[in-house]
Amino acid sequence: MHVAKKYLFIFAQMVRIRTTVLMYLFALIGSSSVAGDVVVFPKFFLVCGALTCWYAFSTCLNDYGDAEIDKINLVKQQGERPLLNGAGNRRDLLVVGGFSMALALVLSYFISLGSLIITVFALIYGAIYSVRPIRISYRGIWSYLTLPLAYVVYPFILGLQAKGGSTMAVKWPLLIGLYICFIGRIALKDLRDVRGDKKFNKRTFTVRYGVPATAYFAASAWLVGGIILAAFTIKYTAVALVIFVAISVIASKLFKLAKEKNLTNQLIHVASIGRIGNLIIFALLIYLSKQRGVTSLIILAGLVVTHILMVRETDLYLTKNND
Repeated sequence: MHVAKKYLFIFAQMVRIRTTVLMYLFALIGSSSVAGDVVVFPKFFLVCGALTCWYAFSTCLNDYGDAEIDKINLVKQQGERPLLNGAGNRRDLLVVGGFSMALALVLSYFISLGSLIITVFALIYGAIYSVRPIRISYRGIWSYLTLPLAYVVYPFILGLQAKGGSTMAVKWPLLIGLYICFIGRIALKDLRDVRGDKKFNKRTFTVRYGVPATAYFAASAWLVGGIILAAFTIKYTAVALVIFVAISVIASKLFKLAKEKNLTNQLIHVASIGRIGNLIIFALLIYLSKQRGVTSLIILAGLVVTHILMVRETDLYLTKNND
């Protein structure tokens, strides 16, 4: 029982709530795009379970592979890192990762055969992203171009298949727009890790080309993806306008980020860009809903709560890293 509780505790730490919820939302967009409305249905809980287990598997391998780098980059963020806070060792991560992999396969099987197949590919990607010899996380721009396949395309297709849709039913402008926008989002993930990445020769895009190039690259992705999404939602002018305004604000912040030298201020820009990006997701859910009036109020309430929680978390993060 003690061992089981230990592994469950490690599993809970590996499931980082902000990212998993974001994946749930991409899955909801996928299912809503084929259902013609925003609805939560029984199989959607299987989707959430499969995504959670896939993410736990991937983070276990990532923490395993980056154990030494994390001692430098994440020294003040030990709450979700079992190797840093003493909750477990590298063997424990492999055990939890193996359990998570098996459970992801089982849950995806009960969604559909197609879901099982795509989960197998997602698990393979989760492994080669962090583990030698391929280790995509060390390969600069390729990590930015491939990570959205796992964080956006995989949940989207899983949600779509759970609702009975096939890849033939994919609304490609919607999926491609989300994919490209997420490239812009994920491109900013390495800004906090430059010191450790340089020491261990982890040649991320930011290490190779610097913060300005990273910011301009991210801005380009956000603008291209945002234009595609705005065009997709043009029939509902209010949603298209929200997306356009959000993308404009994000681009403005990224241009400021390109000139910012202070790490704390850089991270403030990154955090705010993430929150504004969430607004686009909520706007898309409004667009996909039939009852836009009632749903809009519910989604708006969810957006406000999410914004408040993320502002608070950002403040705590900056406090911990600058005391």
